[in-house]
Amino acid sequence: GALLIALDNFRASCPPAQLPTDVLAELPMLLGKQRAAKRMSRAIEAAISGGLLKFLQVLVVCLASMSEIVGSCAEQLLVLTGPDWSAQDRADALASAELEEFLRGLATIRRILWRVGQAAGLFLPGTDADGTRDASLEDTLGKLRSSLDKAQATWATAESALKILESGLKEWDPDESFEAVGKSEGSANAPLCTLCLLPALPPFSMEANASHYDGGAASSLWKGGLWHLQCANFWVRHGSQCETLKELGLGDPFQQQNAFDF
Repeated sequence: GALLIALDNFRASCPPAQLPTDVLAELPMLLGKQRAAKRMSRAIEAAISGGLLKFLQVLVVCLASMSEIVGSCAEQLLVLTGPDWSAQDRADALASAELEEFLRGLATIRRILWRVGQAAGLFLPGTDADGTRDASLEDTLGKLRSSLDKAQATWATAESALKILESGLKEWDPDESFEAVGKSEGSANAPLCTLCLLPALPPFSMEANASHYDGGAASSLWKGGLWHLQCANFWVRHGSQCETLKELGLGDPFQQQNAFDF
């Protein structure tokens, strides 16, 4: 089932047993694969312990909600590209504090979408994967794939609108983030966020004073687990209100302490 898919994806992410001839040249790639494999291993264990099918359904809800949010943002940005706006009015809008706040929010959604995409990708089968799975899992994986594709396509539309407007979000490299174990060795063993199963900076961590401190990875205790503040806010304001949650009959998937207890 989904566990076998995740294990196949995990094995594919591991560094090769046979080291390349030019080890030094390939070292950054090998270290990246090692970090990714360890991160995936912890996420698989956490997802299994909390109920794998429910976790996958939560990811479907998150992606459906993000498609709605990003779609709305893209529409608002595309309005600014229309002929009804004079060059001066458009310039004033792009320089406004309101748009600056809007773009900060969109940058947060970008980061959460990346996180959820990482979690989804861990359990989605490749093209050559065995198709023998029970109907419930097959249906959920199909929803997960289509939801991820739609969310990513909607994001591409928003990016295109920003490009037309010659505007953009603050540069952010996910490979250097705390969640990806980029600049902080401490994140390799940091607790996992209940929603996305990626490392979260523990509350009151000493890393808050470090030069490489990544505020976007900050976390808090909520509903008996540790959550990225961004993930918790997203779930409260959007995920928990999404129609897809009702359609899947999940109720409140985080109501019980052991919903994702790790």
